[in-house]
Amino acid sequence: MNMNKIKFSHEYTKMPVSYNPAFLMEVLSTTTEDLSKEFVSYDTTYMDFDGLIPEIKNYPLPKGKILVLLLLSDATKRLWTTIRRWTPEKEAYYRRMRGEQVEIVIEPKANI
Repeated sequence: MNMNKIKFSHEYTKMPVSYNPAFLMEVLSTTTEDLSKEFVSYDTTYMDFDGLIPEIKNYPLPKGKILVLLLLSDATKRLWTTIRRWTPEKEAYYRRMRGEQVEIVIEPKANI
């Protein structure tokens, strides 16, 4: 049986050293406007190695309703998060996976 996957467009600074596999612990529904700027910065920061000089960047978040996924690294038992665009289908998809082990896939230019 194939493990469920959660795709990322970058390797983010929030990710533990051993982030794969992880358990999807919970799915929380909120809005971008309700998040603190500190949490948004933590969750969206990544290193961009596309240019000659690596740059620290932040992934742009959608406005409005979003999902916050709580993930637990299997190896380090470190809790970390990811913010996802909300759709009814995505919420149902992620809620079905709560408590299950998931594979973290880094797929540049992934449609998250």
